[in-house]
Amino acid sequence: MKKIIAILVFSILLGCKAGQVTEGDNLVISMKKTPCMGPCPDFDLTIYKNGFVELDARQHLDLTGKFTSNVSEEFLNELIGKFEENNFESFKDSYVSNKTDLPTTFITFQKEGFKKKIEDYDGAPKNLKDLEKAVEALISELKWKAVK
Repeated sequence: MKKIIAILVFSILLGCKAGQVTEGDNLVISMKKTPCMGPCPDFDLTIYKNGFVELDARQHLDLTGKFTSNVSEEFLNELIGKFEENNFESFKDSYVSNKTDLPTTFITFQKEGFKKKIEDYDGAPKNLKDLEKAVEALISELKWKAVK
């Protein structure tokens, strides 16, 4: 009897965690911003196709630490639509210059067998900058739960 109860408890705990599976093939959008010598936000934000969102906020944000949240299917579809409308696949793989001390943004979009990662240090087109702003805005728009 104790074995059965232990198995049930283990299954329930495992089942709760399964709703947050964050494997690479479930990734839809991720963005990493690196630090600079000034007050540049430094974070990783990842959105999965089930609406689960992870944030690792390192510095120069209102939050610091690791957090999780969720977005609705409707919201996620709207965000994916923005990436598609702006022809994310047509952007260059990197935008760099000889300037120094700028933050670098790495942004990845993945959907149905397509995956592209872009490095944006300097000189990216406005359309790409707008997508980056839309993703970064989630930091202030979502309700975050600290990861213990």
